[in-house]
Amino acid sequence: MYVAFVARAQGLLGRPDEARASLRRVIAGAEAGAPLSIYIAHAYEGLGETEEALDWLERALADDDPLILAVGSTWLPFDRLRGSPRYAEIRRRVPKGTLARPASD
Repeated sequence: MYVAFVARAQGLLGRPDEARASLRRVIAGAEAGAPLSIYIAHAYEGLGETEEALDWLERALADDDPLILAVGSTWLPFDRLRGSPRYAEIRRRVPKGTLARPASD
């Protein structure tokens, strides 16, 4: 999981090659069955790769990942996705309940 946060930070710092290398490790974990979809979405958001981030958020929603409740919160704000109609739709479909205080829109 922490590697996903590293990948996001690398993306935000303008180090996309390093971010993608870190992200490959996280995706390998997800493919092995670890519930990492939210973290992968967060890393892609840090890279500015909106569609990939949204794809992984959709996967987390479909897999009933409990961390989907954190989408849009102060813990996982996904700031770069806020203007996306698809992100708004994902947030609408998130089950009611929260893990953290909602971030202001």
